[in-house]
Amino acid sequence: MSRQVFERQTFQPGEAVFKQGDAPRCAYLIQAGKIDIVVGGNVVDTLGPGDIFGEMALVDDAPRSADAVSKSASTAVLISKQDFEHRIAKADPFTRALLKLFSKRLRKMTTGGA
Repeated sequence: MSRQVFERQTFQPGEAVFKQGDAPRCAYLIQAGKIDIVVGGNVVDTLGPGDIFGEMALVDDAPRSADAVSKSASTAVLISKQDFEHRIAKADPFTRALLKLFSKRLRKMTTGGA
């Protein structure tokens, strides 16, 4: 049985995890700390341990729609684009279609984009 080891990254308070417009590289699973999701200078959500963020850009392969900024000293597990796509490919077609639809609608609501 093989065991996959995921990369971890730490962030200091105020450090950008990613910026709006960045290309999607990975999604993040928070292990410790808090991450603010910021749109237009406004914090729209604060996430904590167990939360995943950055996944929307991987679902629709579009640039990041928000900034993610560490609110406190934080640690996150990085979920690579390749691993994310591999896991999504295992899902049934209905589930994949729903993810893409939800991502498109959320992006349109939050950024006015298509």
